[in-house]
Amino acid sequence: MVYTVIFLESFLVTLVLTPVIKRVAINRGVLDYPGKVLKIHANPIPYLGGLAIWIAVMSGLVVGRLIRGNFGSEVAGIFLGGGLITLVGLWDDLKNIRPAWKLAGQLAAGLVLAGLNYKIGYTFRDISTILWVFLCVVGGANAVNLIDGLDGLATGLSALMAAGFLVLFVWQGDSLGIMVSAALLGACLGFIPYNFHPASIFMGDSGSNYIGFLLAVMVLRVSLQSAQLSLIILPGFLMAYPIMDTLAAIIRRIKRRSSVFIGDRAHLYDRLFQKGFSQKEVAYISYGIEFTFILAGLFLYRISAK
Repeated sequence: MVYTVIFLESFLVTLVLTPVIKRVAINRGVLDYPGKVLKIHANPIPYLGGLAIWIAVMSGLVVGRLIRGNFGSEVAGIFLGGGLITLVGLWDDLKNIRPAWKLAGQLAAGLVLAGLNYKIGYTFRDISTILWVFLCVVGGANAVNLIDGLDGLATGLSALMAAGFLVLFVWQGDSLGIMVSAALLGACLGFIPYNFHPASIFMGDSGSNYIGFLLAVMVLRVSLQSAQLSLIILPGFLMAYPIMDTLAAIIRRIKRRSSVFIGDRAHLYDRLFQKGFSQKEVAYISYGIEFTFILAGLFLYRISAK
């Protein structure tokens, strides 16, 4: 019952709060203007939607914490690390900061998460855990950012990934994992009516950073629970689309001898759009690809668990 409450609370908060934040962004002139190479929208669009997602998920976890009351420092790591990485994303939305500052903020959020959620010492295993946390947090934040280039794409894919992890955590009986994935799923579903084509608001870096951080938390809860091969590989299936897109972007930019931090319009969704598919059609195709990988991953997990 508590998980249903968290989902509904997160969904309703995002649904109600997003128009309010949209109005604030418009009044403050926090708009994403068209006309640049990487911009395909025709009109200025406010882009502080990530704040609605952050508030919704955090309030959902507060509700879960008050009802369950037994997670301690694990929730603190998610709260503080998630808050930090959201602030870094908001800073970038408002001031367009340098990539080095964004990376530093993401690493700091990872360090907070590692320090509060895991017993970190100075052994080789502990250092390797810290590095894995860094990789998941930085990779997750940037992967979601990379797929946030078309109306409703990142929001819908994030909802699918959250749903996939939710099913997995239910099977495993992971209470905190269920809370986090249910809250994120509710927030994404509450945001997508405003973000699907034609989008009236974008999530911005504050949203992509935060969603990527939460997905990293889910990956860590799965991959660090044991050395079982299926648990190490499974997150790759549940996050197949952003992982493949990110790896392809890195390889593509290295081959072109350009910075991996400089964006382009050569992602899979861009190529589909350039071939004549509409934004809605590209979103649906991308959803289908991700959904197929999620089903395959969960199916393989169930087989290996027997």
